[in-house]
Amino acid sequence: MGIVGPPIGGFLSQRYGFRTMFATAGALYLTATCLRIYMAARSRRVGSATYHAPQRMTLAALKANLSSMVAILLAGGVVTWLFLSDGASDIAFTVANHFDPVYQSNVIGLSTITITWVSATFSIVRMVVLPLGGWFADKAGERAGICLGHLLCAMGAAVFLVGTQFIHFAIVSVLYGVGSALFSPAYDSLISKAVPSKIRGTAFGLVSTSLGIMSLPAPYLGGLLWNSFGPRAPFLLPLLSSAGMALLLWIKLPARGRRDPAAAAEAPAVVEA
Repeated sequence: MGIVGPPIGGFLSQRYGFRTMFATAGALYLTATCLRIYMAARSRRVGSATYHAPQRMTLAALKANLSSMVAILLAGGVVTWLFLSDGASDIAFTVANHFDPVYQSNVIGLSTITITWVSATFSIVRMVVLPLGGWFADKAGERAGICLGHLLCAMGAAVFLVGTQFIHFAIVSVLYGVGSALFSPAYDSLISKAVPSKIRGTAFGLVSTSLGIMSLPAPYLGGLLWNSFGPRAPFLLPLLSSAGMALLLWIKLPARGRRDPAAAAEAPAVVEA
């Protein structure tokens, strides 16, 4: 939907109004939710050697899993640095992303349809490059994929700050798409090696929830920066965050993640940096 969704949304909003666009989006989200529920129910009926049997959902099990994850996050190893770096990047890009359409429309003067194609370009590039990102992480190591991805995002943020035409923002989307396609598989690979499989779902859920909570004030912060220092101010954060994370993680992460023997034995474990 990230590929065809933005252009369709732009067309519907311009041709039929925003109410029709939101109604269409709601119907599509409802359909997707039903499909996900069906897939989840079906996966429970189909056995697989790849995944462990689902645990019974109890408060005691949730508390135990969360305790294990908190211990891993606070241990100062790879998971700690991945969590901190992902949090910093998420906050920085949340600050900026909420103002992308406003900046491109009101400051640069791009049309609604043009802005949607900028967004679609990111999704197209990410989809194409994502398999190569996984291959790159396997061949060069997760650290190389993560740091190169952040470096490309920093370059994209720099181009965004000086961009004045559609082609400039299309280049930004290409750089962001390639960068995201490089570091996303590497992040997931390191987490899968550092976290026992029985709490891996809890790990991803806890990280996503924590990042969402930390990002709550980001739009307000972006508005303050816009009003206080000008419309380009919010977009400095992705540049600083991505460049800083590329350097920091190159120092803190191992060249290649190693599956901890304790993790393989289903015990809480930490991959040391």
